[in-house]
Amino acid sequence: RSAPLNMVLTETGAASAVAKALPDLKAKISGSSIRVPVPDVSIAILNLQLSRETSREEVLTHLREVSLTSPLRRQIDFTTSADAVSSDFVGSRHASIVDAGA
Repeated sequence: RSAPLNMVLTETGAASAVAKALPDLKAKISGSSIRVPVPDVSIAILNLQLSRETSREEVLTHLREVSLTSPLRRQIDFTTSADAVSSDFVGSRHASIVDAGA
């Protein structure tokens, strides 16, 4: 039952960081993370409750646009690789990467 051999569900500060960057999302966003035994990189799972029905494609399109054109573009990257693994992101200069292929 040691941490290096198990995945551990925990809280993440990512949701509160997103709410600080995008104040309209305050109290509308929550998050969890899973700690896995890898030397670098982590995963955060964000759950959104939106005010209108929205498709996965709409959300991904918006996040892709944010990663390309917004003031956050140097902090957010976007990938559509279906076979991306955690080690692919080691060394990234982005604070977060949206993995649309996941």
